[in-house]
This record gives sequence, C-alpha cells and structure tokens, in this order.
Amino acid sequence: MKLGRLDDERLGLVTDGGFVDISTVFSPNPRRPYVDTMVQLIERWDELKAPIAALQSSTSPLALDVSRFGPPLRRPRKIVNLCTEVKDLQPDQKPPIDWFFKSPESVTGPNGQLILPPHYATEFLIEAEIAVVIGQPCRNVPVDEADTVIFGYTAVLDGMGDGLGRGMGTYFNKSFDTFCPMGPTILINEPPLDAAAFDVRLGLNGAPAESYSRGSLAHSVAELIADVSTYFQLMPGDVVACGSPTNRSIRIAHGDSITLDVTTIGSMSLSVDDPLCRHRERVA
Repeated sequence: MKLGRLDDERLGLVTDGGFVDISTVFSPNPRRPYVDTMVQLIERWDELKAPIAALQSSTSPLALDVSRFGPPLRRPRKIVNLCTEVKDLQPDQKPPIDWFFKSPESVTGPNGQLILPPHYATEFLIEAEIAVVIGQPCRNVPVDEADTVIFGYTAVLDGMGDGLGRGMGTYFNKSFDTFCPMGPTILINEPPLDAAAFDVRLGLNGAPAESYSRGSLAHSVAELIADVSTYFQLMPGDVVACGSPTNRSIRIAHGDSITLDVTTIGSMSLSVDDPLCRHRERVA
C-alpha cells in the first residue's frame, strides 16, 4: 500500500485506480492540532490498517491528479540526514556514518517550487535520496531488527546552500524553506521491502542528472537505522534520509526544472525560483 496527501490536506491510499480517501475510517485528534495528521495515522496504524485496506474494494477512487499531491508528511517531528555516504567502496572501506538535522519547516510538496533564499551561497545544490519513515518509538535498534521499526519509504530532495554555515552539512545551510521537497507517497513496509532495489533518477532541465540504485551505496538502510537510533529515540513519523553518491550534488539556479522518479514511490516535478535571479556559475 501507498499513502499520500492531497493539497486540501486529505490523506488517502494511492492506488493504480486513483486516490482513495480514508476520512471515513480515520480522523485526526482535534486535541492534537500541532501533530501532523500523517504522524497521527502512523501512530494508530496497527488498528487502522485493516479498515483502510478494505476501502480499496469498497470505495470508488478519485481520479489521480499528481499535481495535487502535497508532502505526505507536512511537518515530521525530526528529519535526520546522512552526510558521509560514499558509492562503490570495497567492504573494508566503509566510511564512518555521520548525521545532521534538517528543519521540519523546510518540507514542501513534490510539485511546487524550490525557492532560493537571499543568502549569498557559493552555489545552491540538491541531492536525491531515499528516506525512511519511522513507525514506532525505538532506540538502539539491532541491524537485523531494523525492518520492524520502518513504517515505510518516501523520497526527498536535500537542498543546500554551499559555503554557508560551518561545513557541508549544517542545520542552517540545509534548512531554508522549501529545501526538503518530499513525496509524492509513502510506500508502506508491509511486507518488508528490499530497500536496495530502489532506483533513483534525477533530471535537470529535461536531461538526466543522476541515476543510481540504493543498493550500490556503502551502507544498507538497516545499518543506518541501527546507527542513528544509538543517538536518540526515534519516534513515529520521523524521517531518516539515507544518503546519495558523494561528489554528485547537482547545481541549481533560477528557472531550472527538476524531476525525480523513484521506483514505486513516484515522481516529483519542481521548478527553481530565485527572486534575485542569480546565475548558475557563482552567486557570491
């Protein structure tokens, strides 16, 4: 099953036949207005998954208009990103795993604009990544139990203003508004999925810009979940972005069009808007 959110805030199943509204079996708690409705759904998934699944055969789906998708998680509790992933290493050459936080307010939908801030970065960059959505409170998760805490998978674009902050992956140069496009869906990890099989294809202005398989990267998703869960408790709806090939960040500038397609999860289509209309080579 796949879950999505329309731009009018309705949550639903995303099927081959269209969008199945789940409001007849799930309503967010009005006493928790500041908790993302998708987070509330994830918290109650064990009790709701059977009646939600039944809607596929009992409810007529709405025609699927991909331009109407909002981010599946509008404001996750935490967004944690990997910053030392490396491609095509030998088994004894795995790099150390390191992490940084990204502001939940940086999340935007899969079909909008990525708006460059007025700060004068050396350049603005994006990386296309698979992200895990956590399904239950957990800490110190063993590698062989990682699947039990994964609710599902989505896709994110990790935006950055290079040259700002103290290094490549800092909270401030990664957390500008709109710098975390997400979606369009959450692919539920039931039965457990092979994360290594996800193929990621990023395009810029109609031309291929990046293509890789999650399985080609140095650390498995299970290893990453085991590591990040040693630092703090992960909670339902937390997002863990699992890295991309290094040294392949894609430069973006005003007027660019971006596409991202990930196996089964779906596609994004975004434009880049820079109110200052700075050019690509260097904006400093």
